[in-house]
Amino acid sequence: DLVHPRGVYSGVLLTNSLPGTTLDEHSTFCVGGMLGSRALSRYRARRVSSPSTSAPASTAAAAAAAAAAASRGASALAEAAASFQSTILAATLPPESPLASLTGSSSSSSSSSAPPPSSATTTIHVSNNDGFAAVRKQASMVSEWRSHALKPAERLMLSQALAGRLSELNLADCKCTDLNNLFGQLLDQDDEDPSVLARTRSDGTGKSAVVRVMSAEALPIAAYEASALMLTGHAVSLAATGEVHDVVERLLEGFPVQLLQAVEDAPGDSLPHCVSVERLVGGEDYFESAWQGHEAAPNFGGRLDNGRVFGWSTTAVPFSLMRIDMARLCKLSRSRYELSQDAYDLASLLSTAPPKEILSAPGLEPPRWAKSAYDRRLEEVNDLLDMLWAFKDSSGQVGLRAAPKHLIITKDSTEIPEEIVMAAIVAASSPFKEPVVLHSVGIGSQFFSKDPYRSFCRLVQSGRSDLEWEVQSHESWAAFIEWLSSHQSNARADDAEAVFGKLHGMECDLQKLSIRRGGMWWPTLFPADPLDQLCRWTRPTSEAARFGSREELPADIVWPPPPIEED
Repeated sequence: DLVHPRGVYSGVLLTNSLPGTTLDEHSTFCVGGMLGSRALSRYRARRVSSPSTSAPASTAAAAAAAAAAASRGASALAEAAASFQSTILAATLPPESPLASLTGSSSSSSSSSAPPPSSATTTIHVSNNDGFAAVRKQASMVSEWRSHALKPAERLMLSQALAGRLSELNLADCKCTDLNNLFGQLLDQDDEDPSVLARTRSDGTGKSAVVRVMSAEALPIAAYEASALMLTGHAVSLAATGEVHDVVERLLEGFPVQLLQAVEDAPGDSLPHCVSVERLVGGEDYFESAWQGHEAAPNFGGRLDNGRVFGWSTTAVPFSLMRIDMARLCKLSRSRYELSQDAYDLASLLSTAPPKEILSAPGLEPPRWAKSAYDRRLEEVNDLLDMLWAFKDSSGQVGLRAAPKHLIITKDSTEIPEEIVMAAIVAASSPFKEPVVLHSVGIGSQFFSKDPYRSFCRLVQSGRSDLEWEVQSHESWAAFIEWLSSHQSNARADDAEAVFGKLHGMECDLQKLSIRRGGMWWPTLFPADPLDQLCRWTRPTSEAARFGSREELPADIVWPPPPIEED
C-alpha cells in the first residue's frame, strides 16, 4: 500500500516502502498539529523513475509530435506543447460520458476483494446539519501558511497514495494515474535547463476546495478532481452523506486532514465563503434542487450522472496543473506566422504607436509594455496559434476542439477592443472551426452599423478565412441577461459555450447563467499564460474535431534582440 491506513500513531504517519521513492532512514511524515510549520522538512524523498505500462506509447507519441514540430522549425513554445500533448490528452476525461461508462469497471490491477460501494441510491440528498464546520476549520489552518507545507514532489506522492487507495477499494482509477504521470513528467525536467518552459502550477496555497460527491458512481471522478486540486496546492474536502460518506472515509483514512479530509455534506447555501473551488460530481439535476439560493464558488464546475458537464469542468483539467514560465519564454525563440490577408487586415486595427516615454537601464532589454499594442498583441496571437496547431492532431480517445464563444462589448468607442481584434485574428488562422457570436449590450441597436465596426463585422461575417461570426445587439444589460437565460443551448458537452466580457455588478448573474447553459463565464479572453488561453479557447472532445479549410500556416522563428549595452 502507498499509505497504510494503520500507519497513524500519535499524529505521525510512518511511511515505509513507498513504490517509486527512497526514504532516508527513520523519516516521518507529520500529519498532526505541526503540519503548518516547517516540520515537514524532515521528510526527504527522492523520486526514482519506475517503468510504466503506458510510458512507451506516450513517449513515442510525444516524440512523433516533437519531430513534426521540429520539421517546420518550431519555436520553443511549440516544442514544449508538442512534448506534453499526448500526456495531457491521456489525462483528460472525455466529455458528455455517463459516469457509469467512466467508472463502471474496476481497476485491473486491484488485488483487493473489497466490494465497491452500493449504487442503489443514485442521488444523495444532503442533510440539514452543518457538515461544513470541518471545512472552515481546515481553511483556517491553511490560511496561516506562508508557503505550502508540501513541495510539489511530496504532493505528487500524496496523490499517488490516493490512486493506490482507489485500487485497494476496488474502485476505478479514472485517469488519476494519468494525472500523476503528467505531474511527474513536469517534475522530471531539469529546472536548470533554460529551455524548459512547462512548469508545475502551485496556485492553491492557503485555498480550500470542496468536492461534493452526490452518488456512488461518482467516487472515482471525485478522486480525480481531488487529485488535480491537491497537486495544485489546495486543501480538499470530499463531502458526501450516507453510504457514500462511509466509503469516502475509508478512501481517505490515514491522509492528513489539513490537506485531504472526508466531511458530511450540507446544503449548498451553507458553503463557507472561504471556499474558492467547488466541484459537484454525480446526481441528476443539481440546478433545480441543491443550487436554490446558492452563490457558487468563484471556481465552480461539475459532472452529473448523465454525463452533463458544466462550469470549469468543461475545460481540460490537466491544464490546471501546468504553467508556462513567461520569463524564460521572453528569452527564447517564438513563432511569427505568415497570416492570411484577412488576418493582416484585422491586425491593422491594432495601434502601432509606442509609448511616449521608454525608460530602460543599460544592458537590459526594454520592458514588454514599451512595445506597441500591435507588437504585443501579435506576439500573444502567435503564442496561442502555436498551442492550437500543436494540439490539432491527437491519436488518443480525447482531443480538443474550439469552444463556441460569446464576446460582449459594452462601451461605445471609435476603437474596437484589442481582445475582440485578437480573437478575430486567431479565428482566421486557427486549425479549428471557430464559432463566435459578438454581442453589443446597452449601446444602441445601430452600434454595428457605424465604422470601424461596420467594416469589421463585414469581414468577420464574410466566410473568408473561415470567419463566420454572428452579430447581435441588446438594448440593455437586463435584456442581454434575459436573452442568456431564455436562450436554451442544446450543445453537446464538448461544445460547451464560453462567455467573455464584463457587466459590472452582474458578474454573478453571468456566471450562474453560463453554468446553467452548460458553459463557463470568463472576464477576459487572453490571460498572460498561453496555457490559460488554450484552456479557455478549447474544449475536450471524444469525436473528430471540426477543422477549418486552411493548411498549416508557415512560420518564421524569431529570437529576442540582445540587450543593449552602453559604455
